Amino acid sequence: MVEITRDKEARRVYLASPYHPDLPGRAKKLGGRFDGSSKIWHFDERDGPRVRELAREIFGTDGTDSVELVTLRVAISGLAYGQRALFIAGREVAKRYHRDRAPQIGDGVIVVEGGFDACGGSKKYPQLDPTDDCVVEIRDVPRPAAERAVADNPEHATIASVDRAAACPLRAAFDAMGDERLTALANLIRDLKPAERAKVIELRSAELESEVTR
Repeated sequence: MVEITRDKEARRVYLASPYHPDLPGRAKKLGGRFDGSSKIWHFDERDGPRVRELAREIFGTDGTDSVELVTLRVAISGLAYGQRALFIAGREVAKRYHRDRAPQIGDGVIVVEGGFDACGGSKKYPQLDPTDDCVVEIRDVPRPAAERAVADNPEHATIASVDRAAACPLRAAFDAMGDERLTALANLIRDLKPAERAKVIELRSAELESEVTR
């Protein structure tokens, strides 16, 4: 789960997300500071748009409710060679902590074919060592992340099914708004032409959702 919030008084933006090896280095480039107790990244609020873009690039979503979720099916034997942990589409697929123990499978991941060798790597450097026929399904993957994974690994990855259709970009915002705020919004765009209304919604939906759901 990815969630980005803002503290107006502290002038900070907070990113809560699962671990991903690409996140720490890129977050630090944006001046991010990690709070070990809360497991949350802190940023200057002026970098909010960059933080959202970072989340979308790594996880396929910035936490808004307008993204379609799919199941990604991946043959991982050719992708996990020599690795202790495997990440695909922003998700941890599996990690082996000890040579002589089975790997830990990531949340929302199932093994549908094959499996993993009983032992993998060495005591000092455990490895996943999936069998040649090992296939996993990763559920509830944001479609943008899934499509990137397929583009990067066309011989290994396919989108198997849709888990949740994309929500209307403004649905969550409207649900969160009181009657007065909803009326004010309606009055604001009432006099626009249909094409202009559509353009405003297209350009501002993400910003509106973020503002009213803080």
